[in-house]
Amino acid sequence: MKKIALILVFALLVMTFAACGNAKPTDDDFDINPEELLGNKNENPGEEKDDGKIKYDCVYEKYTYNLYVEENYIEITAYDFGEEIVEEVPVVDDDEEEETIATIDIKIPAKIDGVPVKKIATGAFAKNEVVASVEIPEGVTEIADEAFWFSKSLESVKLPSTLTKLGKRVFAYCPALTALAIPASITEIPAGLCTECTALVDLTFGNKVTSIGDAAFAYCVSLETVNLGTALTTVGAGAFKWCTSLTKATLPATAKDVAEDAFANCTALGK
Repeated sequence: MKKIALILVFALLVMTFAACGNAKPTDDDFDINPEELLGNKNENPGEEKDDGKIKYDCVYEKYTYNLYVEENYIEITAYDFGEEIVEEVPVVDDDEEEETIATIDIKIPAKIDGVPVKKIATGAFAKNEVVASVEIPEGVTEIADEAFWFSKSLESVKLPSTLTKLGKRVFAYCPALTALAIPASITEIPAGLCTECTALVDLTFGNKVTSIGDAAFAYCVSLETVNLGTALTTVGAGAFKWCTSLTKATLPATAKDVAEDAFANCTALGK
């Protein structure tokens, strides 16, 4: 009997340890530091990288920016639009209501904590539906590629006289943009700058512009006249193609390199 009892006790002990071995561990079973699970990844805003030369992803109000410490300037990299605010507007002669996006006006700060803003980064305000107007302060010298690309509600832009460089497609596919005054400090109009800005009517730029890039104003179907200045030498492929309302575009004598299709399908030109 003693042998049988010992065997039963032994069996119970084996079953108990087996059950414990199959139990799933919980977080309390380990001393885990969540930050260690991320390895070396650290994305805290304001973190210095590159030996302290740049502070990335700093935040001021709704702006995200990079601070270039040695050169002492700021590059705006993003804007927090938050959740889009929807307004219900009654439809005329209809019991239903349609939804519209409430728009905002943006005035980019000239300085943040005393440091001048000099650059708007690639895609900083791209693909938004809420910005109706934007004022870029004096002191900004560069607006990078596609900074306002696909800003569907953008109607007006104020550019600074200090601006010296525009990237490609900065205002491309902004269907509500009606006017654009490019400052005299700009000498090159980049490719696709205002492609398919279908409401653009008033376009001006200074006499220092020497080149207009490919498809810079293609499909700007509301554009009627354009003054091409006196220093222009190059007009790229399809620069004004399908500007079907364009009636006047006088080329200066300096324009020796004009692509054959620069004004393709401008059906009203010369009429």
